[in-house]
Amino acid sequence: MAGNGRLSFMIQDLPDGKSNEMVSLAQDELELDGTELLEASVELEFHKTQWFVDVSFSVSAVVKRQCQRSLKWFETSVQSSYHVTYSSDVAVEEIDYSGGKKPYPKPDEPINLETEVRDSVVLEMPVRPLHPEFFDENGQIIPFSTQTFGDAETESSVDPRWQALKHLK
Repeated sequence: MAGNGRLSFMIQDLPDGKSNEMVSLAQDELELDGTELLEASVELEFHKTQWFVDVSFSVSAVVKRQCQRSLKWFETSVQSSYHVTYSSDVAVEEIDYSGGKKPYPKPDEPINLETEVRDSVVLEMPVRPLHPEFFDENGQIIPFSTQTFGDAETESSVDPRWQALKHLK
């Protein structure tokens, strides 16, 4: 299927009715802003009629992220699904978390799904990446505790300037 990328498809190349396509993405084929894509597989299902093209896809990806606590790199898997409908009835894009509606493209323009695939992967990743070692056996985050090393003062000394300020009252 022609287009200008692995996730681009020309409408005239799609058969009428339902069809499926499987696309494998290699390392760094999607720009994920601070996260490295190691591999991904995208399973696409097209439903083409005279009036619309409905595209549903599911993504299974392995990404490499940096922990915000320990700065260690770790790999994690991400699964996501999304659907987009290209219709001649739609004049303006309507996109939300569950799916989107877009205007039917011109005959010489491809359907490019790279943005939708990237966004669906990014939306499934936690905002704050934590290494798996910071989760307990129930999947709960282990609270962060500060540690001091070396000699620590047993009594907290009060700055003498605070004492001087109290006498001014």
